[in-house]
Amino acid sequence: MEDQTLEERLEYFKQTVEATPAPEIWLAYLSESIKTLPATFTKPEDWKPVRSLFEAALTAVGLDVNEGGRVWASYLQFEKTMLSALQTSQPESSLLAKQQEFIRALFGRVLGVPLTDSEEFLSSYREWEAGLDHRGSSSAPQGFDDRVKRANAKLESIRELEALVEETAGWRGDESRQSEAVARWMQYIEHEKKHGDPGRVCMLFERALRVLSSDASLWVAFVQYLWSLKNWSAALKLCVRATRRLEGVCVLWCMYLQALERAAKPKEDVEVVLNEALSTTMDSPADYYQIWLNVCLFYRRSFVAGQDPTPLRGAFERAVNYFTEYFPGQQLEVSLEQLWAHTEAVVVGSPKHMRQVYERIVHKDGNGSLAAYWLDYIQLEKWFKDWINARKLFKRAVQFVSDWPAQIENEWLLLERLCGTVDDLTEAERLITEQQSKRQAAALAEYRISVEQAAESKAAKAKAKGKPKPRERANGVSNDSTAEPLSTQQRKGDKRKRDAESGDTMQKKRRTDSISESSSGPRDDKTTVFVKNVSQEADEGTLRQHFSQFGEVVGIRLLLDKATGKHRGIAYVDYADEVQANDAATRAHHSSLNGQPLYCDRGKGTAVKPETKNWVHVNNLAFQVASSDLLDLFSTCVKQSDPKPEVHIVTRDSGESKGFAFVRMPSEESVELALKLTDTELKGRRVKVTRSDREYKPKAPPPPVVSRPKTHLFVPRNLKLASTGAAVSTESPVPEPVASTAADGKKSNADFRKLFLKGANL
Repeated sequence: MEDQTLEERLEYFKQTVEATPAPEIWLAYLSESIKTLPATFTKPEDWKPVRSLFEAALTAVGLDVNEGGRVWASYLQFEKTMLSALQTSQPESSLLAKQQEFIRALFGRVLGVPLTDSEEFLSSYREWEAGLDHRGSSSAPQGFDDRVKRANAKLESIRELEALVEETAGWRGDESRQSEAVARWMQYIEHEKKHGDPGRVCMLFERALRVLSSDASLWVAFVQYLWSLKNWSAALKLCVRATRRLEGVCVLWCMYLQALERAAKPKEDVEVVLNEALSTTMDSPADYYQIWLNVCLFYRRSFVAGQDPTPLRGAFERAVNYFTEYFPGQQLEVSLEQLWAHTEAVVVGSPKHMRQVYERIVHKDGNGSLAAYWLDYIQLEKWFKDWINARKLFKRAVQFVSDWPAQIENEWLLLERLCGTVDDLTEAERLITEQQSKRQAAALAEYRISVEQAAESKAAKAKAKGKPKPRERANGVSNDSTAEPLSTQQRKGDKRKRDAESGDTMQKKRRTDSISESSSGPRDDKTTVFVKNVSQEADEGTLRQHFSQFGEVVGIRLLLDKATGKHRGIAYVDYADEVQANDAATRAHHSSLNGQPLYCDRGKGTAVKPETKNWVHVNNLAFQVASSDLLDLFSTCVKQSDPKPEVHIVTRDSGESKGFAFVRMPSEESVELALKLTDTELKGRRVKVTRSDREYKPKAPPPPVVSRPKTHLFVPRNLKLASTGAAVSTESPVPEPVASTAADGKKSNADFRKLFLKGANL
């Protein structure tokens, strides 16, 4: 810096103190600024710029208990020097008395501040007063002693806290103690907040950031405190410093965008910050989603009714295109499109553009089968009270929704009961009944096929073991007429022998379905993943594309139904080695394909159980919280290289949320970050996040109810009830029943016949 001019050095120090307001930097800045003073002084205005700079230094670091005294001492020394210059150049001027009063007031200010060297300032003040040629008193004026006492009392109350935070200065670079250091500083800051001194609170934040500048939570807390003071300009400057220090922290960029809006900055500044944020490397796609969300909300809040909505629509369009291009398949653009559609309906008031946006949503892969999108779309039509379009949407929804059809049907019936005619209600009931019948028929057919295949598999296994078919051993009697009936003990003994030979056949049964042609060859269980619940829309190419993201796929085998030729929703995926197969089975378990979750096992049905330690339990959820809301929340805890969290909201049989959910995080580190989300507000409620001691297991759907014919009254073959209720012979005469003469009192067949006829005549 020696080869720089004075103006260049001053500009350098100005930028430095804005970035790092440390006492030593301020002192160097003040020292350089004094060099700008003229050689002679005629009035206080000549040194007013330097005096303003000293005041700024006091505001920044003057309240520092340990280092602030150095700035105060430098300020006092400067003013004493100015007083000496006036005494030399203008000994009889009235400016001398004003300068003396200013210095006396400056001493009064410093004596009221709790500093470790307060006693030294008091002694310096008394010496200065004594040397004023009887203009002052040898003792401090009234009120200064009280200030010193209050300052010393304040110093005693914070001495213990000062000792705790001073110890953290030696922990720099030690990440294991960073959280403890942050807790100590926040304890000190909260103590000062209770006493309502904003200057001291800001000073403590600055001291803490000098030690823990890499901790994002401190920057966030400092910005939020400045917002609480409505100091928008200071908060904006702090956001600039924070994003330069921690470029990859999403929350700081979001606060930067909000600070621009609070400070009433133009849209051009927002666009500049947006480009800077998008050029940084963040942890996950969800971080970029939060950036775009804040930009879209900025344009939404900037929009005024009657204005041209083109800039607002342009912001949403750019956000959607960004995620479509850089993060395809993440479904993040769908959340932005939903917000866009609501903005068009509620803010802009354009049903045409709202429908255009929502048609894009429901036509994307898998979205048309989800009830949540259709219900939201219909709700916006209800906002415009357009019952005709709402009715059209219901007709489309009942045909395509597969995850929650009952809710669609109930909402449609409610709409027709409130707003429709009799014909509308009748038509809705007819279409709903048709769809229900189709679903029941499909479920029943699938259930019957599964039962038949289970019986075929059991028969094939029995034949392979040399065991007679089950129907040949009804009631323990062989079909061979020459064989003697088996006793009960013999039958039990044979059963135990068969179980010992074949093992537990119910647990080891395997279906004998045909396999697709491209999957020929023997199966190696060590490198194979068993997949269930494959949607009917998926084929081998779809499965290969989905499972290739988890490893090198060398073969896909879809089990086909012999009768229909369609696959049975079951597949085997062969990987190049066992390590890839294990990883794929773990990561693909509960992943979504065409709107259906996949259930993956390893090898011969060995279930892949996710590690329980990576599951968290989320409680106190609002009932309107969707899985996408939780995914957005917990994705902030996941690195970009890790898989997305798995979200499972526990619901009742009706599909309504029970108010809690299970979330599986990809790593222990992400679990620790997720636990910090406790008390985060989501849809009006503060959620509670705790570790889960068990993994989430989805409830298996009950088998479809198979209707059976009603049981008919059994009538003996030789009896026929006449219209009068009397029994008449149809083939041969029946002798009169004879009363039972059994010694043990048991009834004979004739007795039972009497009772039966008596009941029929009643």
